[in-house]
Amino acid sequence: MSLNYYWGQYIKRLEEYLDGSPIKPYLETAENKFKIKKRHMVLAVGLTIVCTTMHLMAPLVVSLMAFCYPAIKSIKSLESGDPEMTKKWLTYWIVYGTFSVAEVFVDILLSWFPMYFLVKMIFLIWCMSPTEYNGSIVVYRSVILPLFMQHEGKLNELNNKLVEAAQEAKDIAVDEFTKAHVDSVREQIASKLE
Repeated sequence: MSLNYYWGQYIKRLEEYLDGSPIKPYLETAENKFKIKKRHMVLAVGLTIVCTTMHLMAPLVVSLMAFCYPAIKSIKSLESGDPEMTKKWLTYWIVYGTFSVAEVFVDILLSWFPMYFLVKMIFLIWCMSPTEYNGSIVVYRSVILPLFMQHEGKLNELNNKLVEAAQEAKDIAVDEFTKAHVDSVREQIASKLE
């Protein structure tokens, strides 16, 4: 018996199980909408969960999942001109960015916990879910916005200082470039005059 035979038997049993499962209507809806067979979706989700829970490629899987789908939906919302969808995805990116910055400080500790990447993946899926009160909206309204409002003055002051520092750095770079360019031109003229 070949590997193809065993694989075919496994797929046959999986399809029989899915046909009798309570999630069959949801899988059929997704199959019709995305034009991907039920078995492929279930295998992809299963493989993702296994890889994520075993920490095999978990950071890559979670990062791709947290970026690719939202990026595509963000581009579509911008191109469609739908302000509600654009607001939804902008909120997601604010939460995702805040989460990513916070994670830098706690990742070393959290990544040692079992199922960390699975919990992270579930959280990010909740943040991008197509529900009215998805994770992005909840986190934004209950955590990020109150913190922003509380520290808005300090944040504006910090932003102004960063803009000033960037302008000074730009001015210094332009001056140095101009000086180097002028010196280079002088050297070229001097060498031609000799």
